[in-house]
This record gives sequence, C-alpha cells and structure tokens, in this order.
Amino acid sequence: MKIDFKKITYVFLLFSVSVFSQLTEKKQSYVIGEVSISGNTTFSPQTIVTYSGLIEGDKITIPGEKISSAIKKLWSSNLFSSIEVYETKKINDTVFLEIALVDLPELTNLTITGIKQNKTEDIIKENKLQNGVKVTENLITTTKNYLENTYRKKGFLNAKISIKTEPIIDTVSKARVNMFLDISKGSKVKVEEISFIGNDKIKSKTLLKAMKNTKEKNIFRVLKRSKYIKSDFKEDLVGVVDKYKENGYRDARVILDTLTSVSYTHLTLPTICSV
Repeated sequence: MKIDFKKITYVFLLFSVSVFSQLTEKKQSYVIGEVSISGNTTFSPQTIVTYSGLIEGDKITIPGEKISSAIKKLWSSNLFSSIEVYETKKINDTVFLEIALVDLPELTNLTITGIKQNKTEDIIKENKLQNGVKVTENLITTTKNYLENTYRKKGFLNAKISIKTEPIIDTVSKARVNMFLDISKGSKVKVEEISFIGNDKIKSKTLLKAMKNTKEKNIFRVLKRSKYIKSDFKEDLVGVVDKYKENGYRDARVILDTLTSVSYTHLTLPTICSV
C-alpha cells in the first residue's frame, strides 16, 4: 500500500486561503489562550507550540499573518505530512487554538531489486535513503528522477525506476514505512545511423569522423561502441561545427538535431546543418 501524500499538497494550498474555516468575520485582535496539540505526532506539545510561535498570552489578529507564519514554519521543518490550525473556542478577547499534526513516516527498511547487491550501498548513500530518514513525496520523486537520469547518461535510455512504500502497522506510535525500489535498466540504446542534411560543402564521412564520441553501429568497431549518450552527442555537434570552421565556414551551425527510434534498442540521429 503506497503512502498517500495528496493531503499534504491539499492542506498546503488551502491554508493560505482559509485555514480558519470556522471564522467568517472581519479581522479582529485577540489574546492567544491555551494552544492544544492533536493528531498523530511523537513530538511534545511544548516543542510544537514553541516552534510554531503561537505562544499563550501573545496578541493575534484573526484572520492574520501569524497563523500563516506558524504553518509555514512547521512545514519548513520537513517533519509533518499534514498541518492544520483551528479555533476551538473564544472567551471575550481570548482565542483558544488547536494545532493538528501528522508526522511524516520514517524509513525502516529499504529493499532494492534489479541490480547487483554491491551497487545498492552507492544508491542509498547518493540518495540519502538511510534508515530513519523522513519519507516525503519529494524524496521519492527526486530519487526516481536521479536514478533514471543516471542510467540514461550511461546509455540506458529506457531505464525505469519504480518506488513503492508500505506502512508498518504495529504497536509503535511512530509512523514508519518500508520502501521497495525496483530498477529496470533495459538494454543500452545503440546508434543505428547518423545522417546529415544541408551539408553540401563537407561530406558526411568527414563530419562523422569529427564526432569522436558518438558512432554508428559497426560490428567491426571494438574501441568505440555505438551507444547514445546525450552529453557526448552534444559535444560531438560542437566538433561538427568546428570542422566547418576549419574549412573556412565561420558562420556554420547546427540548427536542428533529433532522435528517431528505430526499435526499442536502436535509433537514428538526423542532423540539419547550415552554413
């Protein structure tokens, strides 16, 4: 079962509009009375109240910036998945508040599949997936994007990363989850063909030689494989332009380069040149 983080975004977007759903009157000044804490949190009420800045005896305007500021501070701690503030009652010019919180879950165990065991430690370290870390939607998204980009840079353009979390249900009050991370690298994508359009002044064969990193598929080539790596290809396009300039075409440039999939593991690279 995957942790539902939708409530985080929902609450965060709504609090600035109307975190006090019960209050519809015009702005009014009050003195803060008792501030109570509710929800699923292991932090002490005193710690939460002090950090929020909603201190008993302080003056407050409702609606006002003090409530918004308190919620922002609590969100900035990156410790909670839900934060809400309510008015519980008013006595004369004193308002009593309630802060309802839900702690973010901590990571208890990470299972990584799809790669060799000796590679898992690097993934844990690079993505800060140690046990005890707070599991947020941002952590999951960042980890997924980082791993997919890392494998694509190595030529695995079809790499897919799947991350799921499962809550731990036991007698411990602290929110905890297990995480399952599956890596499907797929095969390296090879370059079937590199073609040039508009290269009337210099032969394609000469331009291909100027590309030091990206090569077409050739069963007789051993030292330089035909895998596609975006950064290497961009560097090779600079080499193509330099070749034109070496031959006196100072205004030469590549005006368009595209990828065309031939199959799941092969692609072509049509490139339009202009002098």
